[in-house]
Amino acid sequence: MKNLYIALALLISGTALGQIEQNINKTTGTVSNAINDIDSIRFNAGQTEMQIILNNGTVVNHAISDINNVTFSGTFIGEIGGLNCAAAAINGTLDEGLAASGVSVNIAYTGGNGGPHNGQIITSIGVTGLTATLGAGTFANGAGTLTYTITGTPTSAGTASFAINIGGQTCNLTLVVSSVQPQYPAGSVFCASGPTTVVNVTNPTTGKIWMDRNLGATQVATSSTDANSYGDLYQWGRRSDGHQCRTSPTTTTLSSVDQPAHGDFILAPNTPDDWRSPQNVNLWQGVNGVNNPCPSGYRLPTNVEQTTEYQSWGQQNSAGAFASPLKLPLPGSRGNSTGVLISVGNVAHYWSSTVSNTDSRKFFFSSSGVNTGATNRAFGQSVRCIKD
Repeated sequence: MKNLYIALALLISGTALGQIEQNINKTTGTVSNAINDIDSIRFNAGQTEMQIILNNGTVVNHAISDINNVTFSGTFIGEIGGLNCAAAAINGTLDEGLAASGVSVNIAYTGGNGGPHNGQIITSIGVTGLTATLGAGTFANGAGTLTYTITGTPTSAGTASFAINIGGQTCNLTLVVSSVQPQYPAGSVFCASGPTTVVNVTNPTTGKIWMDRNLGATQVATSSTDANSYGDLYQWGRRSDGHQCRTSPTTTTLSSVDQPAHGDFILAPNTPDDWRSPQNVNLWQGVNGVNNPCPSGYRLPTNVEQTTEYQSWGQQNSAGAFASPLKLPLPGSRGNSTGVLISVGNVAHYWSSTVSNTDSRKFFFSSSGVNTGATNRAFGQSVRCIKD
């Protein structure tokens, strides 16, 4: 018998071998069959004859004594037995609106057959804007790890999902995209609670997006008289320098600059009742206002925007304010001439960016109604920021 080199099992699957061609080099010539056409290769009991059974039922017999060798040519297709997305190791972080940098994911697999793979490119669903890329490579024999590189810019916060499909196995990879908190102006001083958490709320009637709580509040109002939702009380046009804290000390010295070098509440009992002398009407105008106390991308609302907001309420009073999407409470105010807290739990005063002669405009409400008006700028009143 001549040398016989046969690299096959009794039953060969064309799926794992791909478009591989089997060649039988006989002393009389070469016989070729595409592996996808072969159902099985068998030897008779006495191993004197090899049978090739094709998918169409054709049986081709070769006497073993006539066979010089059996070879397989082509590219072996890699396969794995299992893929574990649930235990994926994530390197780096993903933040809403920020381009992914240095982010990758390692996914473990088992049952590798040592064959090659072409890699894959997958776009995210859920949170869109991201792409997971696996370069071409070779599976290990047994267990191994696949490394996907994450690129792109996530369009929102939430969960980005990728449908992994490699080596005959599938799994769903999920990555958390964090919400990036807008930044408060440099030098901002916060009261006991620290920076106010920024969470958006939208009024479906007006379409406007607001912060869901007052500046300085630790939570969304659970009632009109929820003290944790009251927040701070600002003098119109001042930045968050500490004066807005409800127990800040007072001074009778007016400021000649836009940003006093202290955090005292400035008492101004005389006309025009403004903490600044001379007055400046351009301190809270838009997101780029000199002393805008709101986080980046937010500003003081105009008085027109405030009016449109309360006109959407079911009731034109404090009950309607609390029932609205903004859940506005009754924080009271702080007197311009004494610095004493006034009507806490009974009346609300919310500053706007709109000026009115030597005063500035606000909207205010109580259990008996809601209205707009002008107030001197040394008064301490609430601020609810609107998204620009």
